[in-house]
Amino acid sequence: MNEIINKLKNSIIAEEQIEIINSIIENKDFDIKLIDILVGKLSDPNRGIKDAVYRALINYPDDLKELVANKVAPIIEQRQIELRNLAGDILLKLGIYSSKPLIKYLKVEDFDVRKFACDILGLIDNGDNVDLIIQLFDDNDQNVVLSAIEAVGNIFSRNEAKVDKNHILLSLFELFRLNNDNYQPQLIDTIGKIGGNEAEDFLLDIIRNNKDLYLKINAIDSLATVGTSTEICNSLLNEMHLYPKEIQTIVLKTAIAIAYRLESMPEIPPSTREIARKALLDSDLNISSAGLVALGENYNNDDVEYLVKFYDKTNYDTQQYLLFNLLENSNNDIFAKFIDNYFDCRINSDNQSQNLEFLITLQSIWENVSNEKQHFALSKIIQTIIEKNCINKTELIEILANFDINLLEQVKQIILDEKNNIEDIDDIHTLFNNIFNLK
Repeated sequence: MNEIINKLKNSIIAEEQIEIINSIIENKDFDIKLIDILVGKLSDPNRGIKDAVYRALINYPDDLKELVANKVAPIIEQRQIELRNLAGDILLKLGIYSSKPLIKYLKVEDFDVRKFACDILGLIDNGDNVDLIIQLFDDNDQNVVLSAIEAVGNIFSRNEAKVDKNHILLSLFELFRLNNDNYQPQLIDTIGKIGGNEAEDFLLDIIRNNKDLYLKINAIDSLATVGTSTEICNSLLNEMHLYPKEIQTIVLKTAIAIAYRLESMPEIPPSTREIARKALLDSDLNISSAGLVALGENYNNDDVEYLVKFYDKTNYDTQQYLLFNLLENSNNDIFAKFIDNYFDCRINSDNQSQNLEFLITLQSIWENVSNEKQHFALSKIIQTIIEKNCINKTELIEILANFDINLLEQVKQIILDEKNNIEDIDDIHTLFNNIFNLK
């Protein structure tokens, strides 16, 4: 080991130093005597050396990690940002072993160092030092206070804090009531991460009574992660129409999120249906998906135009869910209206691809659909394709033939029987015959 130490101390060639450090890592020669030397080389201008040192220090055995953290922690007082950030990354990688070495930096004169140490503690501490972090709520620098609030939330969000929540929540509630606009959004987020009945009641009070729309939205988002009772879910759903229109869809998302977490979907009040339709159009997929859930499994006439717009922007699994409800659980006229609004047969490659993908998705749920509904769906879709004279009608009907060729024979006759409503009946007859011959 002394030979390695001397080589590392005396070498002036970067490649040689990197090779020595890599050898230490590979052979696990993590000697206590090397720590000071390695930490000293973190300030080396050569990036390769710094990278090798970083990898060596974070791989020290557990019984030496706190000692490594003690040696690295003073670097966070350095003004050189790159070096300080490198030290911060090492302390983060060392994890809980960096907690004790960082505590004293919560009380240094430099507010930037206090904040930096607090940020790291929030990401690594197990809750043992929460009370020390809370003392920073009285700090004279607002950024340090914000860091302390966030750190407390981060510690609890990892479910590692084994300390009493009540006095922490009381401190957060008190700080919120001081009406400092800079702190309140972060306080709401942290209160939500801590959770518990008191936190839920506090967030509900903001949603119902606070006049600040931005804070209401923050409280709603936090409640989505902390809500643990069906009573809260039902309350949000039943009161939703009373909230400002700007946040109604966010309230809906929160109620549905709580219901999913509890694995208990409540009955959706009729008053929320219009809000659910509006949610379908939201660019936030969580909100639009919540709108679909709130509509239930049986759609009505007024839902269709919203479902059409929602369909293309959602994922494959949700498309399957929507199509099954349209076809199997809703009235035939609702599915028919959807097809009339969805199928676009203009000469446009995008529209052709859209229709093909729609049929392929429909085919994926086909076996779960009743025979009566299957027959109706084939009849409606084929008639739409023919009447709208889709540019790729042959390809579309060939796909439908793969659903059920025998059922398609019956559909063919229905279409031909309605020849008064269809132009070029001879061409249609030829089209079907060609498809059957292919089969």
